[in-house]
Amino acid sequence: MSDTSEAPAPAQQEAEHNGEAASGANTRPRSSGPRRGTSRTQRRLVIGGLLAVLVVAMLANTRFLTPAEVEALTSDGFDPAATAEELFAQVQNDLLADPAELGDVATALADDPDAAVDEFDGLQPSEETSAFAVTATGVVEEANDENLTLDIEDVDTGQTITVPLGNALDGNLVRDLSGYRFGDAPGQTEHQQVGTEVSGLMLANVEEALGSDPEQAQGQQISVEGVLSYAGTGADTASQRPLIIQPLDVGTDS
Repeated sequence: MSDTSEAPAPAQQEAEHNGEAASGANTRPRSSGPRRGTSRTQRRLVIGGLLAVLVVAMLANTRFLTPAEVEALTSDGFDPAATAEELFAQVQNDLLADPAELGDVATALADDPDAAVDEFDGLQPSEETSAFAVTATGVVEEANDENLTLDIEDVDTGQTITVPLGNALDGNLVRDLSGYRFGDAPGQTEHQQVGTEVSGLMLANVEEALGSDPEQAQGQQISVEGVLSYAGTGADTASQRPLIIQPLDVGTDS
């Protein structure tokens, strides 16, 4: 009996051979090297370590400033106390060269404030405020930590006359009369500090003459040279307002 199966055709044998070869080419063994995820983790650990070393090195070479040093740098070395001393000396020199008698200025203000400004060369530190350099001599009727109240014979307007020692000391007024302006200071805080320092200098001048206990000045006769300010606003007339002398120089006659 004859074998009826047929041998594969040459073309079929060639195709099967090519397929086996291709299959063998696609079944290469995998590399035995490290996995990609492990490599990334190691790299991150190395970078993190380097950053930590860098931060430690930066901190070791960093000098931290005190608040006072920061203030000095941000204010360009501005010194409110030194500025105040310079301005206070300037105002003393300029305004006390030829002060008017307090009684004369008070009478003129009661009659006509505008005419008083012209007659006594009043200064205007602001639109509604006039200031006059004045001198007065009188007896201290009352004295406390806030004010000295004076009895001055030459003032016949019946007004209370005071020399402030506390919160009513107006260093800002004296600062402004010197010609010092807001733009001359690095900022609002420094501008205000100059006025505060001037107030301190005014008080120091009074204490140098009368001592640190104002009550001991009661009954003494003193002379005062300073600034009398008048605000052209409010319902009170000039003769109803107290006369407040911002002290620039104080002396005793006893």
